[in-house]
Amino acid sequence: MRDRDRSGSRAASHDDRAVTSSLDYALSLGLATLVLTGLLTAGAGFVDDRRDRVVETQLRVIGQQIAEDVTRADRLVEAGTSVGALELHTSYPERIAGARYTVEVDGVDDELRLRSQSSNVSARVELVVHTDLADTSFSGGSVVVSYDPSAAELEVGSDV
Repeated sequence: MRDRDRSGSRAASHDDRAVTSSLDYALSLGLATLVLTGLLTAGAGFVDDRRDRVVETQLRVIGQQIAEDVTRADRLVEAGTSVGALELHTSYPERIAGARYTVEVDGVDDELRLRSQSSNVSARVELVVHTDLADTSFSGGSVVVSYDPSAAELEVGSDV
């Protein structure tokens, strides 16, 4: 289509209205896609970070509860002059945030280490005991804290 300029002569021009609308639409769509992709990427990282914090908190809580059982067994052993075999059975969740976890007992450093098997999240809980501890490792779930007078040590393990 040809337009006339102010002098009355015909000048060649393009109909910019259709091109501008298509270009605006494509740019808007591209910009919206970039923004949405950025938000989804940031949101996914945020969700993963929050999930790791929840897993760490739950591992720490379970670790503290197991530590209380170990401390309770230690007190019973210390209170008795001739303690026989002792067993404390307790149930804990087998999974945290949908994933299994492992409990490691370090008898040298007197601590529990709990680790999620699906992510690289762990928690450490200090044990305050006077009786020797056996080094053990087991999956979470039902736990037994036992004392064998012949070995003179506490052992924490799976109740399965």
